[in-house]
Formats: sequence, C-alpha cells, structure tokens
Amino acid sequence: MDLLVERVAAIWRGEQEVGPAPVTPGGAGMVVRGASQATLRRIASRGTGWIAGAGDIGEFTAFAARVRGQWRRQADKAARAPQPR
Repeated sequence: MDLLVERVAAIWRGEQEVGPAPVTPGGAGMVVRGASQATLRRIASRGTGWIAGAGDIGEFTAFAARVRGQWRRQADKAARAPQPR
C-alpha cells in the first residue's frame, strides 16, 4: 500500500507520466481510511483528509486526536493545510 500511495503522489507531482493529467494542480486530494499506525503515517505524509474505520465514538475520538497531532507535526515540514479534512 505504501508503494502505491507514493507512486500515485509522484504521478500527481508530475515526476512520473500517466494520463490523463489531473486538472487540480498537485493532483487530487487523497483521503485515507482506517485506524492503524500505517494509516496514521499515510494521512500525515500524503493525505489531505481521513475517513474513520469501524469503531465506537471513543475509538474515533482518540484516533482523531492522534491524526490531528501527527498532521500538525507534518504540516511544519511542508506547505499543508493546518488540519486534515
């Protein structure tokens, strides 16, 4: 999954060619779904937003806080929105 995410991001950045090219500069947004450590890393490094996986409100709230924290740390390293969608 990580390789696929990186390749799609590289295509959207124009580093690899595939067609048709996205209309949005920088490519389409990438909303990531799940609640694993790998999901958290993908959201923070490449995603523009997050969709929760299955779970109760407590699990959602806890993971959402982790997403926001990781996002803020990553946003300092790149030009990104202050929080995910």
